Amino acid sequence: MRNIPDLWNAEPVKPALSDLVRFRDQPHRFLLDLARDNGDVVWYGAGALKFVLGSSPDHVKHVLIDGQRVYTKRTFQYGFLSEVTGDGLLTSDGETWRVRRRIQQPAFRRDRLALVAAATRRSTQKMLDAWSADGRETVNIADEMFALSLDVVMDVLFGYDIGVRAPEIVEATLGVLHYLIKKSRSLPGLPSWLSPMQRRDYRKARAVLDGVIDTILARHQPGAAEHATLLDLLMEAQDDDRITPAGVRNEMMTMIIAGHETVASGLTWAWRLLGDAPEVAERLATEARGGADGALGLPLARNVISEALRLYPPAWIVTRRAEPDIGSGVSANGWLPPNTLVMLSPYVTHRLERFWERPNEFDPSRFDRPVAPNSYFPFGAGQRLCIGKDFALVEAAIVLSEVSSRYRLQPLTPDDVEYAGVTLQPEGGIEVRLSAA
Repeated sequence: MRNIPDLWNAEPVKPALSDLVRFRDQPHRFLLDLARDNGDVVWYGAGALKFVLGSSPDHVKHVLIDGQRVYTKRTFQYGFLSEVTGDGLLTSDGETWRVRRRIQQPAFRRDRLALVAAATRRSTQKMLDAWSADGRETVNIADEMFALSLDVVMDVLFGYDIGVRAPEIVEATLGVLHYLIKKSRSLPGLPSWLSPMQRRDYRKARAVLDGVIDTILARHQPGAAEHATLLDLLMEAQDDDRITPAGVRNEMMTMIIAGHETVASGLTWAWRLLGDAPEVAERLATEARGGADGALGLPLARNVISEALRLYPPAWIVTRRAEPDIGSGVSANGWLPPNTLVMLSPYVTHRLERFWERPNEFDPSRFDRPVAPNSYFPFGAGQRLCIGKDFALVEAAIVLSEVSSRYRLQPLTPDDVEYAGVTLQPEGGIEVRLSAA
């Protein structure tokens, strides 16, 4: 370790047998404890479970911004994701990623956010009207946010109204996600403990989503929408051979599986946090009654979702691998030895007192001020910053506002429900009691 530059300089931590259980069952909290006990750099483990954890904003900048070429997604995390999404935007690297990003970027420009806002309002009002018509007194808000965000993604990106197929599509999407969660509990390099029944259920769920994609492609009519959808852009790229038919399907699957998850998870945690902060919930309702036209006119709602994503970032872990083509050893710039598995964690960095004041408190007002560079990265950073970041923030702010204008949500689920699988989510969801605003 003596040759490692200061950025990565630390003594290795010897693993204990109990660590393996914690890493499997509560990996986010295990990594947070490692960082709290050992500082900004932790060299940990042996054999299949061997990595370096970097927790400071300097490490985020070094790996995600300065080191995109040398730190790639050739890791266990993206390996099992690619089993579902193929070489989609989420898992690809290099030239494949650059071509795919250029194709899809126009669908996420800031001038498209008005379309996102309109679609979000339609879907949210549909959900709220259903609650009212059914006389609902309680709902599992995680399930509701999941279905809502999936509805918006399918509408805006593919021009597809899931309509009466909503329950079937939601169930299938959850089935695929649960399969990924089960796989994520297998430690790197060790065999998966998925049962034949779990594999069968995954294949059934995957078949439903493949069928949905078939339907969307069969119904696609170029130029039918007033504004080009993501599907329009993908099909144009297929026509001029910038992407293969399989590539189109992989990008569609990526958006179905991952495109809604950040919003759904962030909103679920926001409602959990607001339930313990009634004064913030009341101010949010007051803002909602002001009738702002767009998310930019909803500063508190945007702060609430930003703070929820700080405390409970859905993409709670980011893994990268130092590529062999950078040579052996390390350079003066701090590059790591080839094949080093690097872990960064928004969950960890966002909760360390050395980077955040009162890090465990829910305080949306902290986003009234600029935050320190690279200390906040729920959407990643650098060129690989999530393509749907603005989409997600606008959608989430409008959902918070629309729901708050009609209902108060009081969580009935105990606090300690966070579960870190593929994403950070509440295990079993969060049940809330509905009352009129």
